[in-house]
Amino acid sequence: MLVEAIESVRAQTFSNFELIIVDNGSADDTCQRVDQIKDERIVFITIKHANVSAARNIAVAKAKGKYIAFLDDDDLWLPKKLEKFYDLFQKYPETIFAYSSWYYRDGQKDIFLEATAEGDIRHYLLLFGRIGTPSVMLPRTRFIQIGAFDETMTIGEDTDLWCRLSTLGEIRAIKDPLTIVRKHSGNTIIPPDLFAKNRLKTIQKIFQLYNISDLKSQNYYEAQVYFEASLLHKQWGNLFTARKKAFTAIWKAPINSPLSKRDWLRKVVEVVLGIPLTNWILQKRSDLNQRE
Repeated sequence: MLVEAIESVRAQTFSNFELIIVDNGSADDTCQRVDQIKDERIVFITIKHANVSAARNIAVAKAKGKYIAFLDDDDLWLPKKLEKFYDLFQKYPETIFAYSSWYYRDGQKDIFLEATAEGDIRHYLLLFGRIGTPSVMLPRTRFIQIGAFDETMTIGEDTDLWCRLSTLGEIRAIKDPLTIVRKHSGNTIIPPDLFAKNRLKTIQKIFQLYNISDLKSQNYYEAQVYFEASLLHKQWGNLFTARKKAFTAIWKAPINSPLSKRDWLRKVVEVVLGIPLTNWILQKRSDLNQRE
């Protein structure tokens, strides 16, 4: 997949770029495969084992360009990715970072994920955190200004960075899909508790460091994290833990949440019982009618 990723960059309609490839302690023939590609725009760096945040930070430190963008070795850029982002930054130079719609490729099926949130997207990021890293571009100065990727985070480091960047100003979205993120057997499987730990760390950091009193309460966002963790535990077959996380979510949910306590209870019941609440009520009514 690495060669396909490299070729998707080389095929860009905007050709004035440098491609920095970080070999993060691979034990395969990565170096040989890259050496076979003759392109003076490619810079190859070999480092010892480091997490993804450290590897990306090293690459940015070596970069000479005005803008930076990211691409994992199993994903692809579509040909107009750089051109459309460059045009956007020329038109709106005050933009802190921009991202585009993208495709999530699951086998032969491409699922379209639209970039919709613009302007002040702090609420969107804290609640959902779903911006694909390969779909982003930003000025290198902004990356340095905000402090780069948090190297203490093993997952969710990208959402953490987008949240911090979003405190600086306007974010823009490109509606065109310009990236393909590919699902495959080698994808990292994220344990539910690790997911929750890192998302909660991001939320707590943002509330501690920045003035976001105009957003929902911290508990509102934390409740959503616990609920998502409960769904992940359910998928893993950990029903007891899923129920605990679901009830933590309803306990965390503030009174003034857009979701009422009844809505949260509905969500929790769906996790606890594994079926929609309405179906459960209908089944109970049916059981009572049969007893009568």
